[in-house]
Amino acid sequence: MGILKHSPIETLAIYMVSLKPPQWSTLLGELNMAFLESIELKGDIPQPPLICFLIKHMGLKSVHIRCNVPLDRTQPSRSQCQPFLPNLLTLKAPLAVCCDIAKQVGSSLSLYHLEVEMKQLNPYDPTFCRLMEMLWHFQKLDHLGLRLRPFTTPQAPLNGYDWEGYPVHELRQIRSLSFFWGQGGLSPGDIVCHHLSSLLLCLTQVTGHDVRLCAIISDGRKRLRSWRG
Repeated sequence: MGILKHSPIETLAIYMVSLKPPQWSTLLGELNMAFLESIELKGDIPQPPLICFLIKHMGLKSVHIRCNVPLDRTQPSRSQCQPFLPNLLTLKAPLAVCCDIAKQVGSSLSLYHLEVEMKQLNPYDPTFCRLMEMLWHFQKLDHLGLRLRPFTTPQAPLNGYDWEGYPVHELRQIRSLSFFWGQGGLSPGDIVCHHLSSLLLCLTQVTGHDVRLCAIISDGRKRLRSWRG
């Protein structure tokens, strides 16, 4: 801990999947690294100490949270004038964490690359809808990634989603979309993302596990741009 707090470390990765919530709270509460620009954490991390840790480290440019983050609706208190991750460029985290960070930063974020880890395929998840609505304010956001966990099942029939009026319509600043399914190959998750990509009208690039689906979407994009041009 002494080395971490007094050394000019810019990148830190902590993989401690066996830590208990109180141990995570102690570890993140003690760390205060003035030069830290990139952090990757893996484990069952309680949200309050995680948010407190992010509040302290305003120089962070890249944040990657892996695995489970237990939900906790009690948010750490901070001054309204205190900046929150003003330099953040890249965020990769579970859906709940992405939503909490987006809520904390307001609309002043320089974020351009966001990857969201999701458990379910239901596009009407309230947390997912809320995140999509908040992302409309992040005008520098260029890439949206969806990473669907393996062994999940669709929450509705594949063609049972009605995307009319969905908030993703407003995300006109996003140019590229990526989607990854834990098992690979054409999947219900890919099909859902196919529908999602049809609403992101400014997309120029789509990547994912299934090259056939990517080719279909990319070809459709080219025809749409040709028709409009």
